[in-house]
Amino acid sequence: MREDLEARGHRFRTRSDTEAIIHGYLARGPACLDGFHGMFAIAIWDARRRELVLVRDRFGIKPLFYALTEDGVVFASELKALLAGRAVGRRLDQRSLARFLALGYTPGPDTILEGVRQIPPGHYLRVRREGHELVEWWAPPLAVEDGRTAADCARGVAERLEAAVDRHLVSDVPVGLLLSGGLDSSSVLAFMRQRRRGPVQTFTAAFDEAGFDEGPEARRAAGAFGAHHDEVRCSPAWVLDHLEDIVTATDNLLANPAAIPLHQVTRHARSRLKVLLSGNGGDEVFLGYPTYVADRLLRCYQRVPAVLHVGLVRPLARRLPVSFGRLSLDYRLKQFVEGVRLPPERAHHSWRVIFPMHELRELLREADVARDSFEAFQPHFDRTRGEPDFVARAVHCDLGTWLADMALPMFDGIGMANSVEIRVPLLDHALVEYCLRIPMSVRMPGLRRKHLLKQAMTGRLDRRILRRAKAGFHVPLAEWLCGELRDLLLDRLHPDVIRRLGYLRPERVTRLCEEHLARRRDNSWRLWNLVCFVVWHERVLGRA
Repeated sequence: MREDLEARGHRFRTRSDTEAIIHGYLARGPACLDGFHGMFAIAIWDARRRELVLVRDRFGIKPLFYALTEDGVVFASELKALLAGRAVGRRLDQRSLARFLALGYTPGPDTILEGVRQIPPGHYLRVRREGHELVEWWAPPLAVEDGRTAADCARGVAERLEAAVDRHLVSDVPVGLLLSGGLDSSSVLAFMRQRRRGPVQTFTAAFDEAGFDEGPEARRAAGAFGAHHDEVRCSPAWVLDHLEDIVTATDNLLANPAAIPLHQVTRHARSRLKVLLSGNGGDEVFLGYPTYVADRLLRCYQRVPAVLHVGLVRPLARRLPVSFGRLSLDYRLKQFVEGVRLPPERAHHSWRVIFPMHELRELLREADVARDSFEAFQPHFDRTRGEPDFVARAVHCDLGTWLADMALPMFDGIGMANSVEIRVPLLDHALVEYCLRIPMSVRMPGLRRKHLLKQAMTGRLDRRILRRAKAGFHVPLAEWLCGELRDLLLDRLHPDVIRRLGYLRPERVTRLCEEHLARRRDNSWRLWNLVCFVVWHERVLGRA
């Protein structure tokens, strides 16, 4: 971009990428954004037009918050920065709280604070004296039938993934990798090793609980590429010592147990490296989530007579013994069965929900603030109504909800809190646009998840990695809450604490604790939501 601008007569004083942004804007206005790669949040004051332009990258990798006040507009990359001034009050948005409890994150463009909003991914906000305008400058494309063969598509994916990793390796300091040993991060490692002269530094989280431990797979992947590998053992003791840091690092209230190992690994890595690549985004782009299989099975299952579903299947699923294992069979079946009779959009939403609406109304002291969290999903489904394959529509919804409001803020917030920049080459927009335009019959034939990425990496990765089931950062939280974290749970969710906060019914919170501790029901995600909310409220808004 710089070379093009210099050819057009622009003169640069520095080698800074920030100066390139300014010259690009002077030359083309907001249209210059089309040429930007990667992650960014930008604020430009255009003195000629007397207007402020606030820009967020295509996927929302970097956060950008703002509030329109009587005196103008305030904006920052962190809610904490807005609260440091006097323009924004410390008032909880109770409707956003209800959505947080339902989903585990605060869906944009709202935030957990009254009067504060987020610039949506792929948008910019233009603010003038006479008013403001929110403009979408990028949106994920839909699939097109263009006659490409599966082999052509696999080669195209490999070429663009290689180019994406190359772009993300540009740095003034050494670059490492968050490695799980799964397909996404191992694919990034393969191309990193191809471009690096020396060994790649990799990091992974490991657990003593065998069913959750990714250590052996990560070591195997690191060894295959001669990486220098560090393994960080995660424990409930770390949670006891760092709970407040884990919760407040992500700023705009979210609750994901995966934040625990991510925080511990990045804290360990920061003494060695300041930039890490990750495989984040691969499950959306390459269809890795089990929910996409459920989306495919939905239409087939709905042929089962309703009387059989209500009278036999649902009662049998509810009687399955409770397991605290990693994504246990009983959990997956119960989630599937509860949502399977709904319309496809509602079913996909139900498989993402932590507190369904009826439980939310029981939990909240003011039940009328319990907004239907499907409202956050509806706009994303609305804009893809012309797409015949529902799984493609589900991917677009996940890009704008789970990825933008949960996964990316968690990685960026925790990385930045530990002075580590986490980059996401699988969300390079050239790669993503190419993949999303490929017909679903090629991307996900039948029920085969990550089929296209596996084809692209055949010959580059060991077959064992290619065949490995989806892993991800799963934490033995259910067991920890019954063991070493039991006192923390009962202390943070004590009836007196809940009563002082004033938003929730103490008796319902106590019942959730009792059910879990008695192992009658796995409430670990529900309880983690509540613990994170209590801690966040105390640290950010103050004690009740």
